[in-house]
Amino acid sequence: MKVIEKFILGYIIFFLALSGLLFYIYQSKKELEIKKIDINLFEATMSINKELKTGFHDRAINENSITIEEHNKNNIKLTELRRKYGLIYLYTAVEDNGKIYLTASSVTDIDIKNKTEAKYYYYYKDVSKELIKALKENKIKFTEYRDNEGYYRALFIPMGTEGGRRYVLAAEKNLNEVKEIIKKVTIQISIAAVTMFMLLFIMLAGYINKSENKKKEIKRINEELEKKYLDKQMELEKAKKDLIELNSTKDKLFSIIGHDIKGTIGNLMSIAEFMAENGGEIDGNNRKQIFDSIKKSVENAYFMAVNLFEWAKLQRDGYVINQEIIRVKEVIEKSINSLKNNWSEKEIEISLDIKDDIFIYVDQNNMELVLKNLILNSIKYCNGDGKIEIRLEKSEEEAIIYVIDNGEGIKFEKLKSIFDLYENKFTYGTKGEHGAGLGMILCKELIEKNGGRLEIKSDIEKGTEVKLYFKVN
Repeated sequence: MKVIEKFILGYIIFFLALSGLLFYIYQSKKELEIKKIDINLFEATMSINKELKTGFHDRAINENSITIEEHNKNNIKLTELRRKYGLIYLYTAVEDNGKIYLTASSVTDIDIKNKTEAKYYYYYKDVSKELIKALKENKIKFTEYRDNEGYYRALFIPMGTEGGRRYVLAAEKNLNEVKEIIKKVTIQISIAAVTMFMLLFIMLAGYINKSENKKKEIKRINEELEKKYLDKQMELEKAKKDLIELNSTKDKLFSIIGHDIKGTIGNLMSIAEFMAENGGEIDGNNRKQIFDSIKKSVENAYFMAVNLFEWAKLQRDGYVINQEIIRVKEVIEKSINSLKNNWSEKEIEISLDIKDDIFIYVDQNNMELVLKNLILNSIKYCNGDGKIEIRLEKSEEEAIIYVIDNGEGIKFEKLKSIFDLYENKFTYGTKGEHGAGLGMILCKELIEKNGGRLEIKSDIEKGTEVKLYFKVN
């Protein structure tokens, strides 16, 4: 058992013992006061016959057997005796045909004032059952009772005359005084008990507080050590995760670079072999087609390199964007014109729907790169005679750029992972154009870096819609 548990157990035992002691003192005090009252009642009751004339109860046989003068004298004597002993009533009573009649009685101050003192041979209707019991059993009876005026203790002593007449001597005392005495003692004892209880409580609280502080300090040290341990574990886990991601990214980049370089070099090698075999026979038209093909392959390789370079920069901390207020219409037109060879070669129709002159706060180079990627994607997946619509709209707080095509669309499985570098697979356009799937990932990250957001939806055989949201400046 711990020290604090022993202390608490001892405290509980002490509290119970103290409670028992206080209850014993209370009961002892109460019994002592009751005993004093009983002695007082007995002495007063036994003094009644001394105050009454000899043979009084042999003569008290009916309402006319005692004169008014004698009755009044008896009342005065018993009243003086009542006051002497501090009682409320002293009286005698007889039984006549099963009824109880008062033969002599003290008078209270209230009875004198209200002239309601009991008359001689007064029929006592509300007689105590204990008085009747005392007469029947011929035993002394102590009893207590309550009424509207208080709480009382009474004594009934059955007596008999030489002539065989039976009567009862009775005395009653108000216990309210005793209750007040006991109440004072109880308050004093309670104060002492509460004082002791509080002292012990303070001692226990001090001990517990000291013990708790010690526990808290130990707990704090343990938590600090545990936190340091967990931090180290998290650092190791993060380093491990970063290393895995780095290796995965490296592998993915090598795969992308290898795929695109292989495609570009493959095109150039095919052209070189054709020129080597037919160099002297290439006319002007074929020569132009060859140069255009070389130019397109180099441009594709360059654009792929730009995407890779920009994405690699985004992965490093401290990527800097140079935001400025730009006119959206100008950036869209510039991006479309730079890709004219691409969309005109596939005979794709591009339409612009720009009604408002809108300005946004972004990095212009980022914006151009995003638009080029989105337009190239639409060109890539559109068939000949396809359509691409670029629309600019403005709400209360945002500018929205739409890039919509009627191309092949994107399968649902592909669309779910379109922004996941590791899930992305190499894809080919309607004329065999190859791509590594890095463009959409780059677009999303650049848009978010500039405080915007990108949404995409697509239906197979119906086309794709990309929306870019920016706050209006």
